[in-house]
Amino acid sequence: MPVSQPTDIVDRMCQMHIERRDRTKRKKAKHVQPEDSIPRIHEIVFNRPPVLPAVYANLDDLVILKQELYYDYRKVPDYRKVYRDAIRWIQEYPYEKLKRGEQVYDGPMMLELGVRGIVDCEVDPQYDMTFPAILELLEGLTGIELPLLSLNGKKPPTITGTSFQLRKRALAACAWLNFQSQFCLDPEGSLHAIMDRPWLNNAAYYANMLCWEGPIPYIVIRIASYLTTLQKRFGVDFRKIEGFKEMISMWRAYDDYLVWQADQEKLRLTKVRNAPNRYRCAADGCGVQAVNKKAMRRCGGSCSESVKPYYCSPQCQDKHWFVHRYACKQGLATPPILDDDDDATWIDVEKYDTSYPNVYLPDWLVWSEWNGPEIFIDFPHPGRDYKGEIIRLRTKTFGPEFLRSFRNMWQLPEAYRMVQEALLERSVDRSSMTGKSRPRPNGPLCKKCGCRHVKAA
Repeated sequence: MPVSQPTDIVDRMCQMHIERRDRTKRKKAKHVQPEDSIPRIHEIVFNRPPVLPAVYANLDDLVILKQELYYDYRKVPDYRKVYRDAIRWIQEYPYEKLKRGEQVYDGPMMLELGVRGIVDCEVDPQYDMTFPAILELLEGLTGIELPLLSLNGKKPPTITGTSFQLRKRALAACAWLNFQSQFCLDPEGSLHAIMDRPWLNNAAYYANMLCWEGPIPYIVIRIASYLTTLQKRFGVDFRKIEGFKEMISMWRAYDDYLVWQADQEKLRLTKVRNAPNRYRCAADGCGVQAVNKKAMRRCGGSCSESVKPYYCSPQCQDKHWFVHRYACKQGLATPPILDDDDDATWIDVEKYDTSYPNVYLPDWLVWSEWNGPEIFIDFPHPGRDYKGEIIRLRTKTFGPEFLRSFRNMWQLPEAYRMVQEALLERSVDRSSMTGKSRPRPNGPLCKKCGCRHVKAA
């Protein structure tokens, strides 16, 4: 690792690092470790406006990348602002203008050029921005002699328009590039390959520096989380391995993240316990849950509040009417259950269908009927190194049908999942993004509760 580092920002970072370490020691007794009853949650937050003022290649990838690199994982701004800023930068600073900015060492333009080059968004297809070229560009923005610059015998250039925020964002981009290189070059690498190649070690080195001062971007959490899962695969604790055990700030930030995540989950579960029917879709097999009470729509019947169901969509309400009709029409707290006398002559004339077929989704089913309320869905992590952990997909713009389709896809075997991924990619028409409203289901309204129900035969 490089040893010569300019004092303009490193000394300031070191001082903040020491102060933060002392504060952590004082608060260590107050930290509560996550309870065993709360599983490890890998949260994915993805929101996309159904209609955009302009459409560019790989714009979604650019927005997601900026969300991971530019902002603290606890204070990510509204997705609409991030999209507006990304589109404004593309319109005001086309590729030719960014290249001129690189030639005169304009910091903000160089950062925008490097980030766009990572995801190949609105850059000249004739100009191939290779991994070393992008990494050298971004390392030069940090003002520190990082590995690639040291390897090439170069020093950071004098950049105009730079700031502490810009240098930190460039450092986060360097961490992301090295972390992705580990998967692109050797996705199923052995422990020897991981230790022999510099990508993962460099990514942890950058992530450790990101934790010295200021906001902690999510890429830090992603890198530390991946290193933790390698312990399950190889039986080696990377916190004790030479080259990784020195990343004290990164490991401490990851521990703080786990505590913060557990606290957030405890607060959510406390709200759910007070009104469980308002935070979960009542239809069996649905699995869609709400972050706040306004995300679900309740039955308009005269059933009591203790049994009043809430639904994420009219489809789930139609399915659940098979069960809820007894409480809604007859005022029963629970549906009647007849004892089975093992008489073979009995025939089931009705069947409660709790399945949700994983089919091709038209555009109007992909998007949420109304934006604003946030919903999510949980399902077990399919990775071999993530047993007992769950994936949580949260969104404000995608509909419950899309969440269920995503869950069902990841619960399939890998061979079938690849087919579903192709169908899912086709389900969103990225060229038009008309954002048409969802057609309302046809059918008469229930005279009892004013809702649309499937009439039993």
